[in-house]
Amino acid sequence: MFDLHAYAGKRIVVTGSSGYLANQLIHKLCQQRCHITRVASSGAVLSLVQGECELDDVIGDLTSLVFWEPILPAADIVFHFAGRANIALANQDPLDDLHYNVLPLLTLLEACKRYGRKPTIILASTVSVYGASQTLPVTEQTHIEPRSIYDLHKWQSEHYLRYYVELGWVHGVALRLANVYGPDVRPGSQAYGVINRFITQALRDEPISLYEPGTAKRDYIYVDDLAHAFLQAGVLGDKLAGQVLNVASGQAYSTEIIAEKVKMHVGELIGRAPVIERLPAPIAAQTGTTRHLSVDISAITRALGWQPQVDIDTGIALTLAALR
Repeated sequence: MFDLHAYAGKRIVVTGSSGYLANQLIHKLCQQRCHITRVASSGAVLSLVQGECELDDVIGDLTSLVFWEPILPAADIVFHFAGRANIALANQDPLDDLHYNVLPLLTLLEACKRYGRKPTIILASTVSVYGASQTLPVTEQTHIEPRSIYDLHKWQSEHYLRYYVELGWVHGVALRLANVYGPDVRPGSQAYGVINRFITQALRDEPISLYEPGTAKRDYIYVDDLAHAFLQAGVLGDKLAGQVLNVASGQAYSTEIIAEKVKMHVGELIGRAPVIERLPAPIAAQTGTTRHLSVDISAITRALGWQPQVDIDTGIALTLAALR
């Protein structure tokens, strides 16, 4: 288990701090005496946080250089989650997606350069940049084949970070995330990802909606494991020189198997198993229903000493217990 004492006295900035993953990280960091600046775009609603940390909130335009000027002096480490994870909207309006998923990071990097600040930046990217790779499991050396504007912009952001690191203006590392699941620290928030969606449907006594054919395999990582990967990267990111690292469980499961596992765990918990309803995939999801993706995590284990601790059955049970 990662020792949070490494963050004692650190000045931490978390962008996209109204989002699911950022919230998980913030609630762990608040167990330590550190200073956290939560950064969010205008209109964001930030959750209540209690703990040992000092907390500031800054809401505004992350694509403005002057926005960053008063924030960067309080930044030893920046966890960059800001963005919009919506593939359909990205393909529909690439310029709008550029504004949400590329410009905030590029502006942050340029602000660090102009104002002479050199924090460690941990960028949240995605394993979906590998596209429909024929070589599995994917490693960080696997050929990149983005299949959406969203994936393309994530890949572009990785390159911007590496460029600024190589020129000595910031430290940093990009983490390519697999499919994240787990309980949310924000009461009443929407389900996150397919596992959460299946669990939410089952607990509402609704059928589990499984898109045909259900055979596509994915890697699913429990949110606590993901948060610990970010925490370890934040401490060691200044030594990683702009690398990209996969963050995943290292195990792939079909959505059909995931649905069966949720059905089993719900049945054990409440005494009746939900029905699995097989449905034709919506047009927007048809490519994803047949594409396999398994992920090699040996590089992050070597670089950070990180390994996932929560297996799929334990993670489903923990999520189910929290969402019930």
